[in-house]
Formats: sequence, C-alpha cells, structure tokens
Amino acid sequence: MKNILIAFLMTVSLGAYAENLQCKNSYKIFEGIYSDLLSVSNGPEVNLTLLGQLESKYDYSRLFTRNHPGQLYSNGDWVSVDEYNDQIILSHAIRLGSRTKYLGIKLKKSKANFLSGVGEVCVVPTEVKLLYLDKEIINRFDNIFVRDLKNNTWRVFMYIGIEHKKDFDEFFPDFPKSVKLSERYSTLDPSFGESIKRTAEIYKAYDIELTPEMIEQRKEARRIINERRKANGFE
Repeated sequence: MKNILIAFLMTVSLGAYAENLQCKNSYKIFEGIYSDLLSVSNGPEVNLTLLGQLESKYDYSRLFTRNHPGQLYSNGDWVSVDEYNDQIILSHAIRLGSRTKYLGIKLKKSKANFLSGVGEVCVVPTEVKLLYLDKEIINRFDNIFVRDLKNNTWRVFMYIGIEHKKDFDEFFPDFPKSVKLSERYSTLDPSFGESIKRTAEIYKAYDIELTPEMIEQRKEARRIINERRKANGFE
C-alpha cells in the first residue's frame, strides 16, 4: 500500500511539473520576438532608441545590467553603451553593403526544457537563412529562452560558444551540465567567426582595400575567439 501511495504521489508531482512547462506551446511567442527585433534592424536605417526598447523587453542579458553599470552584453563581452551602439551601426552598415536579406527562421524542437532558479528554461536549436552577397547561407545556434515565473514573460539569450564561464554562470547559475549546448555555426564560415576571405568580401563591397595590418588584426581576433571556443569545449 505504501509503495502504491508513493508511486501515485510521484505521478501527480511529475504531471504538475509538466503542466508548469510552457515552452512547447510558446513557439509563436518566440517567433514574435524575432519578428519584432527584425522589424527594426532590417530597414534602411537603424532606430537605436526603438531597438534599445525592444532589447530591454526581450534580451535576457539586460536583466543583469545592474551588475555592470554603463555596460551592455554583446557577442560574449560586456562593453560600454557607446561601443555597443557603434557595433549596431557598423553591423547595420555591413548588412546593407553586403546586400544581406533575411529569408526565414526555423525554431526546432527543444533539446532541453526545465524549471530552474531563473525561471523556465528552454533551449531551442535555431536555424536562420540569409542571402549574403547574393549567396544563400544558413546560421545555426542555440537560443536559450527564459520565462519569468512571476509575470509569465519570455526573454532570449543567443548562445554562440565564446561566452566567458563567469558570465554564463551569472546568467544561468544552475544550468545542468548534462545539457550540451552547440556553438554558432555558419555555412559561410564553418570554422566559426569571420574568415579573412569573408572580411575581404565585406571590404570589397565598400571599395576598401584589405591591408596586411588589417589581416593581422583579423588573425589575432580569430586566435582569441578560438581560445574562448576551446575553453567551452569546442575544437
């Protein structure tokens, strides 16, 4: 009788846990987040004010800016607000110069979904298709969607594989070691990061010569990126 009661209580507990998880039924919300962000960044000009408002609403890392005064999280680092805005403007200019067009996004079945100290966590492998310099490319990465259990709102953190451990632990202090995240992958540059060839294509679009000094700078940046990839277990 005791074993039957324990089994019953376990079944009820697991059922309640499953009901608390909303990831599976929230893909329309996830798509809406991307739609909102793309509506700002895809125009001929980037509205930094509107983009900032949307990122404050959707970007998971923005919840931790109180620990990093005057900084915003970007591509694996905390940087000043001015540097962050400069990155956005440069990225937008490159997008225009390279004739980059957004073709679509595919949110695949989640690889992990659980409740944690930060809320409901849902890891969704994501595939974005783009037209870049008239070539179709695909970028793949893991999105970590996080639902606040108090206000039932979702935010997103895009994992790219070069995050510092201290930052990731700050964002996700109880992230299970059993969940294996994937680094960002691009069919344009399978080894991750901008290759020298890709950099040359971008500069060519702006009629700028890629000098030996610039090439060395790119090599150094690539070396640092690879070191950070290896620190996260990527070869």
